[in-house]
Amino acid sequence: MQRGISLAFVLIIVALCVSPATAMSFVQEFSVEGISGKAYAVADVTNDGESELIIGADNSVHIMRWDGSQYTDAWQITGIGAGVVSIAVGDVDGDLLPDVLVGTGQAGSIRVYGFAGQDFIRKGETDYLWAPVESILVSDLDGDGWGDILAVTSSGTAYLLKWDGLGFRSAWQQGSAAGRVKLLTAADVNGDKIDEVVYTLAEGKVAVLRWDGVSLAPIWENYPWGTVNGVTLTDVDGDKVVDIVITTKQQMLYSYGWNGSAFTLKRNLFDPLLEFSEAVGGDLDSDGRGEIVAVAEDRLVSL
Repeated sequence: MQRGISLAFVLIIVALCVSPATAMSFVQEFSVEGISGKAYAVADVTNDGESELIIGADNSVHIMRWDGSQYTDAWQITGIGAGVVSIAVGDVDGDLLPDVLVGTGQAGSIRVYGFAGQDFIRKGETDYLWAPVESILVSDLDGDGWGDILAVTSSGTAYLLKWDGLGFRSAWQQGSAAGRVKLLTAADVNGDKIDEVVYTLAEGKVAVLRWDGVSLAPIWENYPWGTVNGVTLTDVDGDKVVDIVITTKQQMLYSYGWNGSAFTLKRNLFDPLLEFSEAVGGDLDSDGRGEIVAVAEDRLVSL
């Protein structure tokens, strides 16, 4: 039975670990009249050309449609005993249909659901990742036409999970003994038309990885001064390739980018009076180059 739900309020946040080419679930507490959740996404998950609002609340996922005046709780995915922690959307099994990916709590796994014409069915589940799945990202890292799953758990471990025709297998793992993965995203950062993986460790490392046919292999890494606060991807110099912009707790801002053969430092800024907590990028003046807007203490700074 459907029930009408009107939005009490919507909280919009900028996720610094999200690239222009991919989408990751946003995590923030909010309420939608009677439903309180902290994982949500917006996507066309019924393949009808209309976007739905997807909310993870406690042990259920609500797929809601706008009927012109209010949101209707059209479908529910229930019985997620470990609890919903994160949500993402993408075709991860090559059937050319969008899947709803649900990251769970407790021992942590990712459940995959798909729309079967009338309702959502469970299509598969990953092995346990042994910690709550805090974020999920879907990106085609090998150019096969469908998405691969990148996940980060509360323990700071990152995983790459790929569909092999029968289930989801782990193809890469990073973190724990090597350091906690703090931020993870994916985008084409070297102009080869295939997404690479960009991640940072809490200890201050940033690295770019590329699929080599078997796993993710490093092609570049650097150690900026200070613990990394945030990462955003934007084309800072108009060369049509996104650059990697990093802010640290040492009042530093770095911009690294591909020069055709290697990653180099394109810009850096140090200001002891500005404590950069995060930054976002975008072409604000339509000149073909991205500007960087950094959060510095209690104000925004355009660079």
